[in-house]
Amino acid sequence: MINLAKERKYVIQQAKDKVFSMCENLKKEKVTDKQLLYLINMVIIPRIEYHTQLTFLSKQDLSDMIEIVHNATTGGFNTAQTIYGLSGNSAVLF
Repeated sequence: MINLAKERKYVIQQAKDKVFSMCENLKKEKVTDKQLLYLINMVIIPRIEYHTQLTFLSKQDLSDMIEIVHNATTGGFNTAQTIYGLSGNSAVLF
């Protein structure tokens, strides 16, 4: 997906908005760490992949999206705050 001006910023912002809206919806629910990990890997990441099919994401773009999820999980969800400590780094989720 690209906009009419063929700018990648539009696509990246759209993907970030999707991640943010899904995190906001999940804040209302009680989820376990395993459920959250499943949702990230099977719902959020495929949606990002779909929206960014024609756009290459930089490492910084991915870090920004991971940060949105990380801030939501440590601050708002009813989960253990060590979900990103399972693997040693957060890059494994993507």
